This record gives sequence, structure tokens and C-alpha cells, in this order.
Amino acid sequence: FYRWLDTNENITAWITEPLGLPYVDWTGKQRNYFPDVVFKCKTPTGGEKIYMVEIKPAKETVPPIVNRRKKPKTLLQEKQTWETNIRKWEAAKRYCKMKGWEFKLITENELGMGRK
Repeated sequence: FYRWLDTNENITAWITEPLGLPYVDWTGKQRNYFPDVVFKCKTPTGGEKIYMVEIKPAKETVPPIVNRRKKPKTLLQEKQTWETNIRKWEAAKRYCKMKGWEFKLITENELGMGRK
């Protein structure tokens, strides 16, 4: 993804982990979320658009699958990760809406690195 940002002629600027967005985690604790990338690009109409991007494994972008083969500890960790991610992404979406930006979640599938 970073190589794409560097080589795309429509990308005018980008930065990694540029800001901390406050959110409340699954335990109720106040934390800061640092999105992976914010970039600015040219639009087809000659304007500019800003995107905030989070890059995650696809398995962390969907609720955990409950099955009897999973150890309870594993399932608990997956549920906590899911709940944390949801809260982070909600904070990112609120911030982007306020700024007029767009939030994007990218996985190995969008990067062409998914299973074949």
C-alpha cells in the first residue's frame, strides 16, 4: 500500500499514524487510536480528497466465528479484538465526517494478497 502511495501520481501527500483519535475500549477505558495512514489525492474534477486508512487482516474486520473447536481463551481474544476495532473505526468515521474526509478499511484482499 505504501509503495502504491509513493508511485501514484494522483497522491499529493501522505503520512503514517498522523493523529490520535480518542475512543473508549471494550473495558470502558479511554484510549487513543492511531490510524495507519492519511493521504491526499487529486480528484478527476481537479479538486482534492483526503482519506484516512486502516490496514487490518481480513479476519479482524468481521465478527469472530464461534465454534466448538476454538479454545475459550482464543474466542475471548477474538471478541475483544473485534470490539476494540469496531470502537476505533467508529471514532475514525466520526472524525472523518467532521473533517469531510473518507475512512477506508483495507485488508489483504484489497491489496491483492488474499488467498487464491
